[in-house]
Amino acid sequence: MKISFVTSTLTSGGSERVMSLLANRFAEEGYEVEIIHLNQHIVFYPIDSRIQLVYAEDAVGTSVLKKLVWFRKYVKRTHPDVVVPFMEAVYCFTLFALIGVKIPVVSSERIDPRKSPFLRNVLRRVLLPLTDWLVVQTEDIKAFYPRFIQKKTSVIYNPVSEQVFNLTKIPKEDIVISVGKLDDQKNHAMLIRAFSKVSNDFPTWKLVIYGEGPLRDSLELTVESLELKERVLLPGRCDHVIDEMNKSKIFAFSSNYEGMSNAILEAVCVGLPVVTTNVSGAKELVRDGGYVIPIGSEAEMTKSLRVLMNCKNKRKQFGEMNKNRSGGFQLEKIFRQWESLILEVVRMK
Repeated sequence: MKISFVTSTLTSGGSERVMSLLANRFAEEGYEVEIIHLNQHIVFYPIDSRIQLVYAEDAVGTSVLKKLVWFRKYVKRTHPDVVVPFMEAVYCFTLFALIGVKIPVVSSERIDPRKSPFLRNVLRRVLLPLTDWLVVQTEDIKAFYPRFIQKKTSVIYNPVSEQVFNLTKIPKEDIVISVGKLDDQKNHAMLIRAFSKVSNDFPTWKLVIYGEGPLRDSLELTVESLELKERVLLPGRCDHVIDEMNKSKIFAFSSNYEGMSNAILEAVCVGLPVVTTNVSGAKELVRDGGYVIPIGSEAEMTKSLRVLMNCKNKRKQFGEMNKNRSGGFQLEKIFRQWESLILEVVRMK
């Protein structure tokens, strides 16, 4: 069986990480796998050498119209058994390009559609009826769609790296860790301000935010204005962030919206107590392992950080609750769910 994954690029994002893990696992199982990149040549995550990487821009440049024509011809010529596009813009592109082509498409939603602009949701409503199946990350997201879409929708969580199940126990440091792109969506400025309000009472603690993005300069100015340059660190991207989580004591997440956060998921599996805004998937992931606060609430973030920084027993209690649930997010379990779904969709077609 040949599986064609479709992505914009394979940069260091959550969706790209999940696609990489799944594609590699399908290749290991003997499936013929390719990943079609619609945009840049960026490949951040390790890709199995058996996977073919195809770049639309090598064939037709950057024109969207030319990519649509090329993509349709390419898929008809190579005729995979199933096409699996990740992310809303990519699956809309794929579904439009393949109108009338008798190849099943399993679309994967990676963000909370409630936070999309109106016109993009109109595009979703027009094109999603064309998909053979839809995969979403939370029950909450599934409920967003009309009943006829829900009938062909599955909820499959993200897998976590196997590394989280092989961590050695090391001494914890007084670190609040956060992970995410430095942009408006993640609202790191709110987290920094909340930390600043408790920092004087906990002078040994640091806030470390891993990620890169367009708001770096703005966030650095915020840190400087609060006189926290030695206490709030922005070290950039990190390819060993799970190791950094393992030595931290608290995971904090201040995002305004998500599909399902890989960073929260990894923190849960590492066994960290979590403070997160109430983004899609937060309550499903965190449950009794931390605090889920209103989106944008600096006061609640401050209050929750204070409680956890002050109480070792509470941190231990929340951390153990999270660690006990980690087995449900192992790659093998998630892969088998995807494999079963894809085989069934191909069989039905």
